[in-house]
Amino acid sequence: MPHPLRPMDAHLTLHVASHATGSRLCFPTDDTRELFKSSITRLLKIIPIELHAFALMDNHFHLLLTTRDVGVTAVFMRRLQASHALTINRIDGYRGQLWLDRYHTIIVESERHALHACLYIDANPWRAMLVEHPIESRWTSHRELVMGNESCFITPHQVLLGLGEKELWRKRYNEIMAEYLRRGARTVCPHRYGYDADPLAGLRLATWMPQAV
Repeated sequence: MPHPLRPMDAHLTLHVASHATGSRLCFPTDDTRELFKSSITRLLKIIPIELHAFALMDNHFHLLLTTRDVGVTAVFMRRLQASHALTINRIDGYRGQLWLDRYHTIIVESERHALHACLYIDANPWRAMLVEHPIESRWTSHRELVMGNESCFITPHQVLLGLGEKELWRKRYNEIMAEYLRRGARTVCPHRYGYDADPLAGLRLATWMPQAV
């Protein structure tokens, strides 16, 4: 059965995720994560895309992107994945496929959804029980967003900028994340075990949302 066509992506915000095949790791070391970030930085300079959030896990990654022209998501992802696959295969001494055939793409349809996507992506290491809070991880956008590190890598989404002036929106986003984690732990499983430990995952958006949004 053929795959459905991807949507025309000019001026869309997209939540993109890609997984490694089988038991392979796309980020076996921190150095490979740094190389991946360097590749993203290079591509953002030549492809009209903005990156709002990211999470680099061992066997998959998430990106929140806004496109500025038609077809750029496919170009960006193809170059990013191909470059990283060559790097990992060279390190592993392996010639096989690194990525699953297709990356996942979800159109972000509202400000509410955009904020949930930021939270969901930044909370990935917390859901995987790697950290007690997303700010402890170097491999998501949360630390950069709330601490205000200067970077050409991240462009804060308008939904975050709408939370207030520079220092206020950073503080507010960190507070929203704390509530997100509290509700996730309280509502589903206090010890974060079991299937789907995040009540706000994906497109199943909960009724809770900060009043500022």
